[in-house]
Amino acid sequence: MTDIGAFRGLLMVLQDVSLVLEDKIGIIFILDICSSLLSALIVYEDLGKEAKAFSRSHPFGCWLSVVVHFFGGGLVANFLLGEPILAFLADPIQIRNVYVLTAAWWFVFHAPFDLGYKVVHSFPVKLLLATTKEIYKSHKVHGGVSQVGKLYPGSQHSHILMTIIGTVKVSGGSFMLILGRTIRGIGIPNNELLHPSFTTKLNFLA
Repeated sequence: MTDIGAFRGLLMVLQDVSLVLEDKIGIIFILDICSSLLSALIVYEDLGKEAKAFSRSHPFGCWLSVVVHFFGGGLVANFLLGEPILAFLADPIQIRNVYVLTAAWWFVFHAPFDLGYKVVHSFPVKLLLATTKEIYKSHKVHGGVSQVGKLYPGSQHSHILMTIIGTVKVSGGSFMLILGRTIRGIGIPNNELLHPSFTTKLNFLA
């Protein structure tokens, strides 16, 4: 009973944080911009020295890799729950995020003189983006928990599924890196399931 009570208490905290963010639609928009820039930066650094050349020779594949990373949590969660994988496109806010993500992708990969990457990669900006993403995680976890609650109301074991989906919602981008690499024609045997990152482990414990 103590564990269940603690779990419910955590859900209430996440709900409160999520409601605060939802009330401030401008904050959500800013967090989406920061998360988009960070996703583009992660894909850029994953490509390494070939980032500029690849983004010009295969712009759609590069853009799609960034999209998959940004929406990775929702894609994996919908797949695991048997929901339409692209159901998020029915949400006008997510459609807006596609445009925001496209702008972030262009800024990081195609800004003149590589200015976009240099700005986003700088330590102060990178620290700011990482901090905002940590704030955004509570909103994503609450979204995953709410999604499970709607699909399985009153289930005695739903908290287990909530834990899994909440983790996936936050760390979906890491899980989808292997798909992004596949899109870019790179076969990598190591993935988030075989070698979970510190972030994934921490999110699971949270």
